[in-house]
Amino acid sequence: MIYQKRQKGLTLLELLVSLAIVAMIGLATAYTLRNSIVSEARITERAEGLQMLDYALSVLRLDLEQAIARPFKDELGKGSSQPLIGYHDEVPGRAHLLSFVKTGRRTLPASIHVSRLEHVSYYFSDNKLFRSSSTVPTPLDDSQNTKRVLLSGLKSVRFYYYDSGWNEEWSVYKVQAHLPKAVRVVLDTEMWGEVSQVILLPETSDA
Repeated sequence: MIYQKRQKGLTLLELLVSLAIVAMIGLATAYTLRNSIVSEARITERAEGLQMLDYALSVLRLDLEQAIARPFKDELGKGSSQPLIGYHDEVPGRAHLLSFVKTGRRTLPASIHVSRLEHVSYYFSDNKLFRSSSTVPTPLDDSQNTKRVLLSGLKSVRFYYYDSGWNEEWSVYKVQAHLPKAVRVVLDTEMWGEVSQVILLPETSDA
């Protein structure tokens, strides 16, 4: 009886099946890796966004906690008897949402005759919250202000002012010769939705 020896190796069909399996494994690995990279990028983006949001609220809170009852000129250059001018939301033609004088500006130890007062304004434009500050408590013109973006990716910014109740304005049209007891800021963000914070202001009236 004659026996035929089976040749060692893969047939064409077996080779095609092996290649298909390897290709499927490669595609699955690439898909998993891509998803991991995208997820990591999203987590990083959200973490950075949360960090910037926390920073912006911290700056605003620190500014308001150092506010003092010192009258200053309004956005039209007219003298005002109130220490804080604030509005509810942005209106075309209005220079700022919130404006006041604060103390606590850092100076060099030898700067005895340098004022620690600072004029601060906040305004909303192009989906960004801006902070404008001047070492002159009552700046004569816009060139004396230092402006910077505090937070981007915003849909809107709203402020409320508490005295005996919540008010939408603390403006020259309704003169208040004292600081509000608290300010509430509502940030409508593209990433986190609405985020709000209530900030208590100092009760002192000393300049």
